[in-house]
Amino acid sequence: FYAMTTVDTFDNITTGSGRALVFDGRNQYARVDRDVASSFTLEAWIRTGVTGMGGPTTAFNAGMPIIYADVINYHYDFGTSVIAGDFVFGVGDGTPTDQSIHSTTKVNTNQWTHVAAVREGSSGVIRVLVNGVEEASLATGYTTPLSDPPDIKIGGNTIDHRYFEGLMDEVRIWNVARTEAQIQETMCRRLNGSEGGLVGLWRFDGSSATSAFDSSASANHAILHNMTTPNRLWSAVPLGEASLSAYPPAGPMLLSHPDGDSAQLNGIGGTPDGVHLYRVDGPPNLQAPSVDFTAIDQARHWGVWVVAGGGITYDVTLSYAGHPGIVSEDLLGIDTRWDNATAAWWNGAAVLDTAADTLVLSGESGRSQYILATNGGGVPVTLQCFSVD
Repeated sequence: FYAMTTVDTFDNITTGSGRALVFDGRNQYARVDRDVASSFTLEAWIRTGVTGMGGPTTAFNAGMPIIYADVINYHYDFGTSVIAGDFVFGVGDGTPTDQSIHSTTKVNTNQWTHVAAVREGSSGVIRVLVNGVEEASLATGYTTPLSDPPDIKIGGNTIDHRYFEGLMDEVRIWNVARTEAQIQETMCRRLNGSEGGLVGLWRFDGSSATSAFDSSASANHAILHNMTTPNRLWSAVPLGEASLSAYPPAGPMLLSHPDGDSAQLNGIGGTPDGVHLYRVDGPPNLQAPSVDFTAIDQARHWGVWVVAGGGITYDVTLSYAGHPGIVSEDLLGIDTRWDNATAAWWNGAAVLDTAADTLVLSGESGRSQYILATNGGGVPVTLQCFSVD
């Protein structure tokens, strides 16, 4: 039995990635009721520098736990963890022969990384994905529902007293086996909570040290154990209300807003495994513009997130043609930052072309966020159109 706790309903962050939950690696974890057993998908954004014990063939229950539903001794159970820097997913069939698979990409880089584990109940196939790319699969032969664990622990293995150390955000649990394409499509998109098959969504945007709100229809609110306040930091996860992805990018990527605004990616150089373009439909958490401007857009800003690869470059073109709020276009510019956790905006030194109604940044690389800025008055303009060349 578990003690009742007041549910944290504090969530005034309605756009973007908001905050992330901090785990100290000593005894902190979150507990939710288990509501998947046959086919399911587990997703999370994690940031950790911990290698985790074990080697390339070590079973999941020996690692640093992420989303974990293990039962002591031999049971139908499952879990994900970090072992030797690998992302690991494993299942049990009630015998000593648990089966686990490891990612080929290391996830202990101290950078935000998206991990996903998929189980197909009818076939017993399990899969692991890192940053949207499937890296391993295994036909386990286990088709029995994995229903022995009464709950799922996020960041905790209370049997062996192992705990996650790092940050975690956007934990999602689905009662369906999602495809690689489906995971890529939504990993950088802020869900509304009513998506088909979604049975758990913990954003960790609240402030409580005892609970975390489940934004899915299940209302399976998490109980936090051994947390202290404050235990949240601004999240650098690349997350917006709309997003596009391409694995690998092979042409233009156009993202439109109902108001008519749009963002387009073209001419991406280098060898990225994938690229995400996302849009945050609200004011940024950091309101102060760079020293060269007086105000920044309050309606939306845009972000680019690149998956692996090398030598990645691109140019950014922001078009403001037709925007009704612009009074003095010769005072416009672009402020930029790395992500939602960056402590300051800086002037991107965009080239303004008033004849073409564009602002251009050349030679951009890696992850970045971009926002329209002005040096002409106290009322922020609203972004009309944005593109990346």
